[in-house]
Amino acid sequence: MPNANHNLGRRRLLQGVAASWLLSVSRTGFAASSHVIAVRVWPSSTYTRVTLESNVELKYKQFALTNPDRVV
Repeated sequence: MPNANHNLGRRRLLQGVAASWLLSVSRTGFAASSHVIAVRVWPSSTYTRVTLESNVELKYKQFALTNPDRVV
C-alpha cells in the first residue's frame, strides 16, 4: 500500500507540473501576465485622449454607444 500512495502522489505532482506548464504557454497564461504600466490623459476642449501602456500588446475592440455619445 505505501507504494500505491507514493505513485498517487507522484502522479498528482506530475499533473500539477504539466498543468502549470500548459497554462504558462497558453493564451490564457499570457493574458494573465499582462499588466498596465501607465495611463496618460490629455484633456482638450473638444476631446479627451487616454493612452494605456502595457508590458505586452493588448487586444481590443472599439465601438460607439449613444445616450450619452461615447466610444467604448
